[in-house]
Amino acid sequence: MITNPANTNWNDNRRRGRYGVAFVRSLCAQAGVGFIETSPDEDTDAIDAMTKFTRGSVPVQVKCTGQFKVGEGNATLDLDPGWVAKWSAEHVAPYVILVKVPSAVPDWLDHGAGDRTLHRALALARRSRRLLRTSCGWRGVTRSVPACDVAALLQRTSWTLTVGGNDERADLWEHLDSGASLYLPHRLNLGSFVWSDVLERIGAVLRKPASEVLRDIELGWYDITRFRVDSDGLGTQTVPLDAAATVVNSAFGMLRAAATTARQPRQAIGQNYSKIGDELARQARLAHTEPGSFVFPVLMRVGEPSTEDHPSLEGLDEVTPESSERRIVRTLAQALQAFDRHVVQPATDPNMESLLPVIYAGGAKEIFSQLLNAMKQPAVDWVETSFAWAAEERTPTDLPEQLTFPVEAQALVERAVKVLAEPSAEPIRVITGPIVQIRHLPGEPFGEIAVQSPNPRNFKVGRIEMRVRADQLGEIHQWMDSGTTVVVEGIVEKRPNRAARLRDLAVPRDLGGLIEG
Repeated sequence: MITNPANTNWNDNRRRGRYGVAFVRSLCAQAGVGFIETSPDEDTDAIDAMTKFTRGSVPVQVKCTGQFKVGEGNATLDLDPGWVAKWSAEHVAPYVILVKVPSAVPDWLDHGAGDRTLHRALALARRSRRLLRTSCGWRGVTRSVPACDVAALLQRTSWTLTVGGNDERADLWEHLDSGASLYLPHRLNLGSFVWSDVLERIGAVLRKPASEVLRDIELGWYDITRFRVDSDGLGTQTVPLDAAATVVNSAFGMLRAAATTARQPRQAIGQNYSKIGDELARQARLAHTEPGSFVFPVLMRVGEPSTEDHPSLEGLDEVTPESSERRIVRTLAQALQAFDRHVVQPATDPNMESLLPVIYAGGAKEIFSQLLNAMKQPAVDWVETSFAWAAEERTPTDLPEQLTFPVEAQALVERAVKVLAEPSAEPIRVITGPIVQIRHLPGEPFGEIAVQSPNPRNFKVGRIEMRVRADQLGEIHQWMDSGTTVVVEGIVEKRPNRAARLRDLAVPRDLGGLIEG
């Protein structure tokens, strides 16, 4: 069974994309049909390959997913409007091929099936006709719901697992306060009677409608940033179209910049955006707008971080690292919080000294230039960001919930952007992140800690090790337990096949304390 990729630059999405195309190629080979894959540098028409028949060729677009399972019902795949526009110019309407694989990568192939390798995959094809639409559907397919996501909601809302962890088809959960009990099947299909019954039974205990319970389950893995503007002078719950377009573009620009500074704080990015950060930022989703002036919710799905292997040693204490997606949203939140505290609230002209805590928190020129673009819209009176944190990942207690930037602060933002654009005399040598490991042997005057830091080469969570005074370990333990982001200044030295290390003795500081001044 293959679990981790041999090349760590291949995340699950890339593996899924390559497998989908390879699976369709194998089906064409068995059918005696030519399969000519589009070269990556020629992929301008949203066509993955051409299938070559005797009388002609047919273009295909392949999408591979682990979300659906074969059964009663339908599957709908949303199509990129840009693809649809390009396909409308094709002489032959393309086929959309949906390749279904298990959600877990190791389950795609079974290498232990006697003298065979079994592919646990299925391909469904549908032709996109001349009247092209932005969705494509298949019958006989249903979307499965991970039972673990429902179980996570039950744990968060005071349910207790009483019978489970075996080969039975369902686990028994009880809610002690109400006396209610619930059998949670291991297999759940969206829209089925069983699924509806589970939602209604949970909702009855929590006193919520089933639709709200479903939303709680779906959003349990998402950090949500709500970008809100006040410009509804007509009282119609609308916003000028150009203002809305600017706010959406600014939201992505701020998140993209935070994805780069989350990997390494800097005062300006220029053209040096992180490719890994860009790929993570593209995972963000825009949800339906919400009432309340005008609200654009941006969702970022957090996940289990892919960590590097480290040996377990005596005197070692460690916690689960922060996910890469959470690090991006946290960086944006703390950068805006620091900017509000050190620039907007004092209402004095910012300089490099007053902006240092902002830079340490992940604030860069590009974040605030995007904020400025939104504030400059004639109909906008203020820009607000609020944050709701995914319940499935530990959340530090000192993160902001809401920050408002009035249009009167526009001149301050503009001045800060100009200061951050000025060349720095010295590069900023600062490490930020949560503490994920502490090691200390009794009686020793120093201890060892590891601060989480992104691996510069791949999507794995890395770390930087450093030596600290033993008399600071009590405070450091509190920071690690609460998930507090710390700041450490110094020069980092790389070591072959080992975690990087700070050259000198480290003196970690609480980033929240720096933000508050």
